[in-house]
Amino acid sequence: QCAIPLGMEEGKIPDNAISASSSYETKSVGPQNAR
Repeated sequence: QCAIPLGMEEGKIPDNAISASSSYETKSVGPQNAR
């Protein structure tokens, strides 16, 4: 566990910089729900 956020949780990494090559079930756990 990290003591401070690394960018993902606090939003320093913008949504348009996040991608996924695959996902289990797009509607519930797809890349759009990564954060």
